[in-house]
Amino acid sequence: MQTVRPSRKVRPLKTLYQLLRTASSIKGEDIPTALPPAYTARALSQRGPLQSLAAIGAHSSSHSRRRDGAFSPIMRNAMSGIDIKFCGLKTGQDVAAANAAGARYTGYVIFPKSPRHVDPVLAGELAHLAPPSESVAVVVNPDDDLLAQIRDAMAPDWIQLHGQETPQRVIATRQYAKRGIIKALPVAEEADLKAAEEFDRIADMLLFDAKPPKDADRPGGWGHGYDYSILKKLRLSSPWLLSGGLTPTNVLAAVQAAGAQAVDVSSGIESAPGIKDASLIRAFAEALKNPD
Repeated sequence: MQTVRPSRKVRPLKTLYQLLRTASSIKGEDIPTALPPAYTARALSQRGPLQSLAAIGAHSSSHSRRRDGAFSPIMRNAMSGIDIKFCGLKTGQDVAAANAAGARYTGYVIFPKSPRHVDPVLAGELAHLAPPSESVAVVVNPDDDLLAQIRDAMAPDWIQLHGQETPQRVIATRQYAKRGIIKALPVAEEADLKAAEEFDRIADMLLFDAKPPKDADRPGGWGHGYDYSILKKLRLSSPWLLSGGLTPTNVLAAVQAAGAQAVDVSSGIESAPGIKDASLIRAFAEALKNPD
C-alpha cells in the first residue's frame, strides 16, 4: 500500500501559527489555542504564504486580549491603531462595511425603542457574519429571559449594558457572554466620571457616552457630544471606549482630547436614524488612519 506523506504546505503554516502564539505569549497576550476550521493550516494551504500569514494574524489579533486587561497595539485596528466599535448595525451590508473598515467590534442593538433595534434572531444572523470582528449585544436593563434569548440565538462575544444596571447586575450578566461585559456610563461633566469607580474591575470594559436629553426614551444613539478632554484624567484598570457624538470629521480630535485607545460610533455613520452609510463607515476609519 502506498504511503501518503503529509503535505508540505500544511506543516509550515502550523509552525507559523505556533510561532505567532509564542511571540504573543511573550507580549502577555492571550491567543486562542486552536484556530477555527476556516483558519486551519490545511484550509490556509489553499492561499499564498502572505495571505495565510495575514489571515492568521487578523484572527489572532481580533481574538486576543492582554492578561492585564489593557489594550495592546497588536489588537488594535490595523488601519488606525485605535480599536473601533461600529454599533447599531442592522444588515449584512452594514457588517461587511464595518469589517472592511477594520472594525474591532460590531454592535447590535436589542432595544425596541431604538431606531437601530434588531431582534435576537436577526442579531444572531448578523453576529455569524461578524468575524473577524467581535460581536456585541447592546441591551438596556435586560431581564434574564432576554439575556437567555440573546445567548441562545446570538452567542455574543460581549454584552453591552446601557441602562441603570448595578455592579451586581454586571457580574450576574457575565455568564451570558463569551468574553465579558461592557458597561456604558452617561457623561455630561467631569463629576459624572465618579460613577466609573464602582464599575472599574467589575465590568470588563467601560464605555463613556453622552448623557441623553431629559425625558429621552432611550439612553444612547442621540449623536450628542460633550467635553471629551475630561476623560483624559481617568485612572482606571478597566479599558474603556470613547462614545457620543463622534463623526468622521471630529473623531480624530476627540481621540486626541480624551486620550482614548478605542471608540464607539453609531449615529455618526448614518444617512438617517438607523440607516448606516458605507461611505461614512469608511470615512470614519480613514479619519483615524490619516491624522493629517
